[in-house]
Amino acid sequence: MHLNAKLVILALAASTAIGALSLTGCQTGPPGDGNGDGDGGDGGGDGSNGDTIPFVTGETKRVALQSGCAQTVLECSSVHPVVVLDVLPEEGQFVTESDTGFVVVGSNDDGSEVLRFRGSRSVPGMGANGLTFSWSTGATDDNPDTFAPGEEFATEADTTVRMGVGFHYVRLTVRNDNAAPAAPSTADLTTSFVEVEVEVRFSQGSDFFAKQ
Repeated sequence: MHLNAKLVILALAASTAIGALSLTGCQTGPPGDGNGDGDGGDGGGDGSNGDTIPFVTGETKRVALQSGCAQTVLECSSVHPVVVLDVLPEEGQFVTESDTGFVVVGSNDDGSEVLRFRGSRSVPGMGANGLTFSWSTGATDDNPDTFAPGEEFATEADTTVRMGVGFHYVRLTVRNDNAAPAAPSTADLTTSFVEVEVEVRFSQGSDFFAKQ
């Protein structure tokens, strides 16, 4: 990164408090040389080897699906788990909330950014204690009887993933430890999901942006 770009980032970081943004409600290997380029951050939990970070390519722009409760025309009750999805900025990134999800502006030079997602603020719901998590992208099914989630890339509460420039539709599905209904149905009170649009952009100071 050029010195001028670093100074701009430092100045903006000093004048703007960037917190966690929240919404409630692996297809190929990563590009580059596989050494992680240091953009995973100490808080990403991905280790020093970039190969351990799943890579997700961009998708065709579409409308993000509504939450599980909204799609089934059910009012989420206190028994449903509540999904809280945060995108946390890594070093050199700016994360802002949009009407449909998040915009991540970075300055990496290989056409991708490492994004840190947090789901650990999700709430199990009344009578439940624990949650299981499933992060996925590429869902295309809008049938409320199936809720096909797309391709899963992580099962941790908080996860790190490398995403290419463009649009991504990230879904976090959580299930609590209440007894499941006797038969699968759209009235499953143990599961909720939220899907958001995540757009990865590059600042004008990045070498990748300049080459386009």
